[in-house]
Amino acid sequence: AATEVDSQSLLRPQVDEALNQLPPAYRDAIALRFYCHRSYAEIAVSLGVNEAAAKKRVSRGIDKLRSLLRGKA
Repeated sequence: AATEVDSQSLLRPQVDEALNQLPPAYRDAIALRFYCHRSYAEIAVSLGVNEAAAKKRVSRGIDKLRSLLRGKA
């Protein structure tokens, strides 16, 4: 458990930096999903989109975040 905490604290600044580079639509969707633990239905209401669009924003946001963290964006 100690190594997991150490890894998380090392990665957190990199993840935060990458999140800040995302377009707001994707950043907001990811923040609501993973930091606020919202359902896709709740994300849809918060963002003013339908549930399918909310899922797509989270999915695309994750893809972009992954690319940023790998240094490909």
